Amino acid sequence: MADKHNKSFFGQSTGMFLQSSLKTDPFIFLRFIKKKESGTWEKPSIGEGKTIKCGLEEIVMILKVLKKNSKAWSTVHVFKEEKTPISIKWEG
Repeated sequence: MADKHNKSFFGQSTGMFLQSSLKTDPFIFLRFIKKKESGTWEKPSIGEGKTIKCGLEEIVMILKVLKKNSKAWSTVHVFKEEKTPISIKWEG
C-alpha cells in the first residue's frame, strides 16, 4: 500500500482532487476546480480553485454518507477566517 494517494474526479463543470499524505496523518486534502466560461479549467498552480483540509471527524462523516449510513451531512469549514460550507448528500 502506498503512503500517498492522489485521485481525481471530473464532471462536466467541476473537478475534484483527493490527496492524502502519509497514511499516519489524520487528514486529507480536497481540491475543487471549476470549468471557466472559456472552456478551460481553473489552475490551482496559480491560486485558482478551492482547497479544504479535512480532519478525521469530517472524514468519518463523509464516509457515513458514502456508505449510505446517513442521508446527508453538512458543516462550515473555517480556515484563516474564511468560511466554506460543505454539504454531502445522496440525490434522488
